[in-house]
Amino acid sequence: MFKLKALIFGAAAAKGISKVNKPYDYGILLQPVPIMTWKNENGEGKASGFKTPDNQDALQCTSDMLHSINQIELPAYLELEMVPHEYDIKTLVCVGFKMIAHVPTKYEQFESLYTHKPINKPLNSTL
Repeated sequence: MFKLKALIFGAAAAKGISKVNKPYDYGILLQPVPIMTWKNENGEGKASGFKTPDNQDALQCTSDMLHSINQIELPAYLELEMVPHEYDIKTLVCVGFKMIAHVPTKYEQFESLYTHKPINKPLNSTL
């Protein structure tokens, strides 16, 4: 088993029978990858920032593992448990994870994080 720490933006899974009556069962984890710059004899392209990979380039996971990842809010920084794929040992599949940190995406979460002020709770909430 291998451990991998990664920022995960999203996750998806599918399970069923295809149109040609072939069963499928897979999950993917979407992590940020740099947008590639390029240059050749015909021109060049510049880029900055990150994107999520195409599905075929995403991290693979079991669809069963995805049920537990649905319990956390993404994006998050995770420690992933990776094992070789049963049919292709060059491919790693995520079978479990441990949450390291949640990445805030809402203004209140950022404000609370950087000003050290608690998030305002509704008047009827309990502490």
